[in-house]
Amino acid sequence: MTFLTRRFFSREGGNSTTSHRTPLTSITGELLSDPDSELAKFLFVPPSQQRQQQTQSSLNNEEEYNENETAIPSIKSNRAWAYCLALESPTVRSDRIVMVYETYAIFGALFLGGTWVLYEWGSTLAYGGGQGHEVDAINRIMYMIFEPTMAIAIGLNILLAFLGSMMWIMSISFSASNPNWAYSCRHMTVYMQMLFTCMLVFVTLGLVLGVIAKFAPSIPTVIITLVLIGVAEIPGQYYMGKLVREEVPLELYHSSLWWKLLLSPQSVLTKKGRLDLQKDASSRAATLREQFFSGNRVTHNSTTASSTSQRVDLQNLLKKAAKSIGRSDIDISIYIARLEADLYTDIGHLTGEDVDELSRFMPRRLAKEVHKIIMMAGTIVKKNREKNREGTSTVID
Repeated sequence: MTFLTRRFFSREGGNSTTSHRTPLTSITGELLSDPDSELAKFLFVPPSQQRQQQTQSSLNNEEEYNENETAIPSIKSNRAWAYCLALESPTVRSDRIVMVYETYAIFGALFLGGTWVLYEWGSTLAYGGGQGHEVDAINRIMYMIFEPTMAIAIGLNILLAFLGSMMWIMSISFSASNPNWAYSCRHMTVYMQMLFTCMLVFVTLGLVLGVIAKFAPSIPTVIITLVLIGVAEIPGQYYMGKLVREEVPLELYHSSLWWKLLLSPQSVLTKKGRLDLQKDASSRAATLREQFFSGNRVTHNSTTASSTSQRVDLQNLLKKAAKSIGRSDIDISIYIARLEADLYTDIGHLTGEDVDELSRFMPRRLAKEVHKIIMMAGTIVKKNREKNREGTSTVID
């Protein structure tokens, strides 16, 4: 039990901010400004200024992928599947976390009926029985395995429905008033995902054992039935893995190895598959970062038109500086997030700050260019004011 707890709920690294955060403020922006947090690693936020150039090169240079396929670290945790929801706007994640647990509760209860029907059909102790034909040694062994297999499947199914109902009720009660609820539920979300997967595995195993035990006297019947079940189930699993690989490569990239093998083995077992997955994951990470930092996601303190305009000005400043040093490919959203974490939300707030101060939030070369542009702008404004003052004096005289 201790091993399972450590395996699925291990400490996530970085400086924990959960114990001292303000309950009514979102923690996601704070975590993304900490490059050692798991959420920042999920979005490939560089851990340091020195790492920035290496990471950015890995994200944009295909040759880098070919030389070193492990250039971008993975968090190797299925918690990655819960982080995208935590990056949504407060209203969206409040509504969707309720829908997630509602789905688990309702379908967990519905699936319980199907699981029980399968048990009734295949068990010698229930409705289906095995009394219709002589139970030989092979059948007896199959039934001995079938009974505990289905008992585990039913137990997982009941637990899924029960916990889904509890989390559904709690999410309705607390998600609207607590902006961190979706993020704090990440462990429960992953746990219920594992329950759902394990239930599917045991139900499938029980179905196979039941078919063998019921039809064992007729080997052709067993083979034909299992083949038809496989024909029905395998394409669904294949297309599910294909959908995950194409649309959510970032979550797949950060998943545990066994989960990758289950969903998309080709993305793990071949070098080309690993490189393509890494490249697509970095592209999705860049998209999520842009969406999160664009003003549509982390805007609990920037909801007015004027603050949005200030943020655009700050973005334009950093874009201009990056272009001036020949690095227009840099993802400036990371540096804007760091500036806003210290309440530098307007160009005017940077006026008077030296290069050393600016380099706390961005690479030093970029900081020097930003400082240069601000100084030049200040000089131009000062000259214009002097000209306006001289023109006003002339008119008065």
